[in-house]
Amino acid sequence: MQNQPVALIVNNDQRQIEQLRSVLSDESLDVLVSHNFYSALERVERVPIDTLITPLKTDLLDGLKVLEIARMANPDVDAVFITGHLSRGYLAQESSRQALLTHEHSHLLVTPINPTYLRNLLRKILETRRLLIENRQLRLRIDGHFAKEDLIGNSAAIQSVRRLVAQIATSRASVLILGDRGTGRQLTARAIHHRSLRKGHFVVFNCDLVDDAFTSTELFATDPTMDFTDLTQVGSRESRYNSAHGGTLFLREIGKLSLLNQVKLLQHLVNQDLNQQESASYGNPPNPDVRLICSSHQDLTNSVVEGELIPDLYDRLNVIQIQMCSLSERQEDIPLLANSFLEEFCFAYKKPIKLLTQPAVDALKTYHWPGNIRELRSTVEGMVAVSNDQTLDLDAIPQSILEQVKIEPTDKIGGEPINAVVGMTMAAIESEAIRSTLRAVGKNRVEAAKMLGISRRTIFRKIREYNL
Repeated sequence: MQNQPVALIVNNDQRQIEQLRSVLSDESLDVLVSHNFYSALERVERVPIDTLITPLKTDLLDGLKVLEIARMANPDVDAVFITGHLSRGYLAQESSRQALLTHEHSHLLVTPINPTYLRNLLRKILETRRLLIENRQLRLRIDGHFAKEDLIGNSAAIQSVRRLVAQIATSRASVLILGDRGTGRQLTARAIHHRSLRKGHFVVFNCDLVDDAFTSTELFATDPTMDFTDLTQVGSRESRYNSAHGGTLFLREIGKLSLLNQVKLLQHLVNQDLNQQESASYGNPPNPDVRLICSSHQDLTNSVVEGELIPDLYDRLNVIQIQMCSLSERQEDIPLLANSFLEEFCFAYKKPIKLLTQPAVDALKTYHWPGNIRELRSTVEGMVAVSNDQTLDLDAIPQSILEQVKIEPTDKIGGEPINAVVGMTMAAIESEAIRSTLRAVGKNRVEAAKMLGISRRTIFRKIREYNL
């Protein structure tokens, strides 16, 4: 019984309840009954409902309101609205038709109830639900692989982020991702969206723009001089906000959004929380269903104190908070990240897969990476682009990084003699000295150049000249 879908009948007509019970008893459903609006609200708050069967509108019942609350616990609730003479008049109203059409998986059942029609409708609903669950389980397996592969690392910090992403992905709560630039904030937001099973797009907008008018037009499709309470202009053209309907809107650097545009964003969030029926009855267009994820590298609590961020907006954005740590705080992840980027760019540049030598890995781990993952990615791309060697050693790492990295001398240096005899030319002796030194330092060209007292450019030229 616990694994069966739950159907809730909300009705004050006992004869109709018995008729519905008779039909539902033939199906694989756990049937619950509420006789009035308030007991129905109490029931849906305590028990996740899969199918709601209720009059659309009577003097004592408002089916749409019950559905709104039921979908807070289970967004996939199916609704079967019973339409009698009162609800036919209700449906005749333009606002009511709009409200009904905003709900997916909503069905009408006209009285007198036809048992055969209702039975077929319920079987269709149950089959659709079964396919939805199977698809969701498959997507979760795929998404688990996605999150694991894209949020790369074994450090405690990134494992904590991965766990939190898995926990919050299927909710509708707003998320605030904090951390320095380049720490993977957008990647984390995309992982949340990908695991959320939302059907819409992942839309990105950068709030760190100087032109306030452009931001207003692009984000909300409104005249920047309009009264923010006049939302009839919203949606006159496709905006970033409207484009994210059914999906996720990711706002980068939310702390840089102007106060005027903060007010507009807050108004959108307030309207989204309103009952769709109430929104339509006021003449407003249907509100887009948007999940909001924001990021910032600033301490937004200070922005609130200094009057740069509206407190009510901050409270709505900061429902769930994720803190991204810098790359220097997760050094153990650098080899995994570097090798992942190495594979990515070898494929992009159509080059054989290259390997990083241990000295190169040690140097990358030692560097402090002020630009975080983004800087590491760019560095590896440059190394792949300019190198034709099978292995990437210290000489492939940019000089600007090596100058800030302390390279420990290898323990393989032990005064190995070179094969020099009387009569050898100076070129032959030089060639043997370079060959022996390279062998002693594990072919580390930069370290060999330091030992020999020559520049990197010189040792590269000599290696080519002597074909070493």
